[in-house]
Amino acid sequence: MPERNHSIDLMRLFCAYGVIVTHIPAGTLLAKDFQLFFHNFHVPFFYLTALGLFSFKSGKNFTEVAKKMLQRLVVPYLIWTTIYIALLLYSGSILLSKVDLISLIKIVLYGESAVHLYFVPQLIFMQLLLFSILNILERNKLILNVLLFLVSSIFFAFGEIYNCFGNTGIISLIFYLSFGCLVRNLILNSAINYRALSVGVILFFTVIFFTYHDINNIIVHLPWGGLSLILICGGIKFSKIVSPLLLSMSYATFGIYLIHICFVEGIEIISEKIYGPLENNLLQNILYSVLVLFLSYWTYLILNKLNVTKYLLLGNGSKK
Repeated sequence: MPERNHSIDLMRLFCAYGVIVTHIPAGTLLAKDFQLFFHNFHVPFFYLTALGLFSFKSGKNFTEVAKKMLQRLVVPYLIWTTIYIALLLYSGSILLSKVDLISLIKIVLYGESAVHLYFVPQLIFMQLLLFSILNILERNKLILNVLLFLVSSIFFAFGEIYNCFGNTGIISLIFYLSFGCLVRNLILNSAINYRALSVGVILFFTVIFFTYHDINNIIVHLPWGGLSLILICGGIKFSKIVSPLLLSMSYATFGIYLIHICFVEGIEIISEKIYGPLENNLLQNILYSVLVLFLSYWTYLILNKLNVTKYLLLGNGSKK
C-alpha cells in the first residue's frame, strides 16, 4: 500500500465533528446554516474513504475479509443496536406489540434504532457489493461473488422499496463504488497533487453554492461533497502532524461516531431539566458540539482500554 496521507486523518476528524453538529437541534437561522455547511460532506466522505481503503482488499480470501468485517463493523453495530432498542423500549418510544415485520427489519438491519446507525449496515453492504463486483470482473470464485452481489443488491432494493432511513440510491451507489476505487491512492498517498487540490477546491465551493441556494439538482443529490474533500486532501501533504491529540482523535472517529448520540441526547435532557429548553443558537451549538466531541473521545479512550468493551463496542478487537 502507498504511504498514509495524514490530511485524510484530519479531514476525518472534521467530518466526525460535522456529524455531531448535524445531530444537535438548531433553533436559529445561523445555527441551521452552520448545520447545512456540513450536510453534503461528512457521510459521503466517510463512505468514499472506507470504500477506497476496502478496495485494496478485493484480492484477499473472503473468509479473511468477512472475519475482519465481522469484528470491525458487525459486532459493534449489533451491540449498539441492542443498546438503543433497549433505550427505546424503556422510554416507551416503541412498543413490541406494535412492531410489524417490516419495522423490525428496518430497526435491526437498517439501523433505525438510532438516527446515526444506518451508516454501518450501509457501509457493510457497500463493501460486500464492491468486493463481489471486483472479484466477478477478475472471474474469482464466481458462484460465491455472484451470491454476494445478489444479497447486497437485495439489501439496497429493500431499503429503496420500503424507504429505509439513510438507504443509498442506485445512482449514489454507483458513484460511491466507482469513485471509491478511483481515488483510493489519494486516500493513502502523501505526495502533493496540485491538480487534485485545484479540482477539489472548485468542486467544494460548487457544492457549497448549490447547498445554500437550495438548488435541486445532481450536485446536491450525489456525494460530490465527499469527493471534493478527498481531492483537497490529495493535494495537501502532511508528513508530520502538528498535534498528537488531533491525530489520536482522528483515529477514534468511528468510536466517536458510535458514541456521540448518547451525549447529544443526554446533555439535552439534563440541560432542559436544569435550565429549561435550550435556545440552540449558533454559539450554544458550537459549544455543545465541541463538548460532545471531547466527551465521546474520552469515552472512546476509556472503552478502548478494556479488551471486552473495545471489541464489543468499538470493533477494535484485542491486542495480540
